Amino acid sequence: MHAGTSGAAVLGGTMDGPVDTGIERIGDVPVLRGDDISRRDDVARGDEPCTEDAAFAVLRLVGDHPGQMGRLRAARLVGGYAVPHRDREEAERLRGYAIEIDWPLREITRLVDALISGKLVAQTPGPRPVLVLTRSGHRALEALVGARQAGLVTA
Repeated sequence: MHAGTSGAAVLGGTMDGPVDTGIERIGDVPVLRGDDISRRDDVARGDEPCTEDAAFAVLRLVGDHPGQMGRLRAARLVGGYAVPHRDREEAERLRGYAIEIDWPLREITRLVDALISGKLVAQTPGPRPVLVLTRSGHRALEALVGARQAGLVTA
C-alpha cells in the first residue's frame, strides 16, 4: 500500500467487460488516448511534463491525501492554479504536487475524469464527492514510483 494512505481509503473496483475510458496504457502507465509519449520530442528531452507526469501527480496527490479533495481542487493543485488553503502549512505541503504544465484547467480536469473512468481514482458518493485511490490506482502508483526510483521513468 502507498505510504500515507490507510486501507479504509481504498475502494475495490472491478471491470465487468470493456469500458472505453479514453485511457490507454503504456506498460503500467495510464495515458490519455492520443498522447503517444514515445514519439514526443519534449518528453525525450524532458523539457515539459506530459500526460504521464500529470497522471502521476494526480495519483500521488490523491494517494497521499485520500478523501480530502474533490476533482476540481485536485486538478487546480496539480496544475499550479490558485487554491484557497486553511493555513500556510497546508499551502506549503500541497504546493509540492504542482507540476509545471502549460495546460488549461479543463484539460487537467479531463485527466482527473479519465482516471476516475479508468477506475484508478474513485469519487465518494454524496453531495460533496471527494477522491480516493482504488486498488488499481494504488498498484499503478506503486509501479510508477518503483519505475522512477529505478530510473526507468524520469520526472
